[in-house]
Amino acid sequence: MKNIKVLAIGGCHVVGYGLSDQKDNFIDVMISTVNSKEVSFEKKTQGHVTLKNFIETTNNIHEFAPDILLVQLGNYEFSFSIKQELSRSLKFKKKKKVARKSSNDSTASSKAGVVSQPQYLKLLVKSWFKIAFDTFSSVTRKKMQVRKAELKQLLEILDQLNYNIILLSPLPVLDNFVQKTRSSANKILENYKFRNKKIRYIDTHTLVPQKRRYFQDATHLNKEGHSQIANKLQSVFNELCELNQSHTVTT
Repeated sequence: MKNIKVLAIGGCHVVGYGLSDQKDNFIDVMISTVNSKEVSFEKKTQGHVTLKNFIETTNNIHEFAPDILLVQLGNYEFSFSIKQELSRSLKFKKKKKVARKSSNDSTASSKAGVVSQPQYLKLLVKSWFKIAFDTFSSVTRKKMQVRKAELKQLLEILDQLNYNIILLSPLPVLDNFVQKTRSSANKILENYKFRNKKIRYIDTHTLVPQKRRYFQDATHLNKEGHSQIANKLQSVFNELCELNQSHTVTT
């Protein structure tokens, strides 16, 4: 029986970042369950996979020539800090209003036109919500257009690779802003029509609920979160191993 070569490409989760025992990451958990004389993980990268550099990565993939290729899409490609944009904009607006109030105090102290503290706070809250909406709309729209184009390009590359492929979505997070971005990427992946029927897509958002018990911090899974993915990964991996072995027998 042919020895199956497996290449796993991913970022910090693939190497178990932050886990007390890094061997508890979903890749190693799966390896410990399915590894045998017929299956060997001969290489595993620790590099961060981005959409932009994946074209260069494919050259190394061809050199290794895996029977099964596992790709966990880079999380940072689907994260951008809307909170920082909001914070910067809010501070700028606040400075402008404070400066305007000081100017009014010095030039029209005899007038009763100074904004009271309750009124100022009301204006500040209204401004914050407007900034939040405007920033979220503009930043999300522009950056997601770029991300969608890059993601579709990556999927086209994967579709042309003649390998059994397990494709993992960007992993879920507790931050709702980032979660929304990654969920948008998942929809593209779900709706993409792969010509390569040997590609198996795993939506990790359906496996790991957005609950604190599965996370060690806001963006990284804990041991229980990794186990949720490992269980699904094992069944898909077994399926592709059988497919690979049957193809070897027929050829």
